[in-house]
Amino acid sequence: SSCATSEARTLARPVRFHTGMAATATVRLLAILTVASSRGARISTGLQTCGARCLPYALPPDVHSQVNQSRGAVVVWSTTHNFLGCVSPKVGCSNWLHYLRKMLLPPAVFDEIYASRRVYQHQSYDEHGLHFRRHSEMQRYAEILNNATIFKFAVVRHPWRRLVSAFRSKFEGECRFDRTCLREVFGVPVNASTTALTFDEFVQALAASDPVSLDKHFRPQHLLCEIDRVPYDFIGDLNTPADMAHISARLGLPATFAQIEDEAARKVFAPAHYYGGRTHAVQPCTRATVLAAIRLYGRDAELLGLNFDDAMAACTESGLSSRELPPGPSTKAPL
Repeated sequence: SSCATSEARTLARPVRFHTGMAATATVRLLAILTVASSRGARISTGLQTCGARCLPYALPPDVHSQVNQSRGAVVVWSTTHNFLGCVSPKVGCSNWLHYLRKMLLPPAVFDEIYASRRVYQHQSYDEHGLHFRRHSEMQRYAEILNNATIFKFAVVRHPWRRLVSAFRSKFEGECRFDRTCLREVFGVPVNASTTALTFDEFVQALAASDPVSLDKHFRPQHLLCEIDRVPYDFIGDLNTPADMAHISARLGLPATFAQIEDEAARKVFAPAHYYGGRTHAVQPCTRATVLAAIRLYGRDAELLGLNFDDAMAACTESGLSSRELPPGPSTKAPL
């Protein structure tokens, strides 16, 4: 798998965010409206967009460098349905691909994708209004971004949540706790020791690397979806249901993202237990682990108006990456 999806929350009760905010939905909504009105950005969360400040979007002189750093991001557009979206690996791209295909493609075409195991192939279906950006289409990409009639959105995830998810799915899951696999398949510069790789060692290795050179599952989101340069109309948090519902409503599709999530999980994560139930949703960590994550993903957090307060509190107080989830192997496939 190249992607992960959300951990569902409800807005009917007070919620605790990894951004360090604790508020009821009503209080949060008031803060949202204040941010939106003060910045003029068409957003419904505290996540920041550069909005009109990024218009007109212009390709950099060195397009090759841009293509290189954004490789791996899923950029899809539909001139039929007037949208362009970007989702990074480990930010729900498997489920978002499932959702858009389910909504836009004929049932026979949709079913054939799964029957032929082409779930992760980004094949365009222009006749049905679904197009994946190719690196040879950067000029066309820029034109669409500057089209005021196109709804432009990005789906993001708190960097700490994404980091824990990446360790879980790539090292514990796909690599089955094998250091050599993590180094050779995903390019993480860990040594060949026979001792068990810790989450802290994994994070420290990533933080010591050039962010642009990292595998797409670990590369910062601002490099992948260019959240500091693209004039997105909306940047939505994968783990905030209201954000995902807002995008669904703006797309005008017959079903919402949330309505399709469970089906996507069943199709993409076919086993009853995620990687046989051997992976862990919570990892041991220390203050140094969080500081390394901040070195690597601080720019993501800054651009999105997030912080690592909850991560730091969890790691220093309980020694675990989250106080919200129980330690131990997972028993349910993550969305």
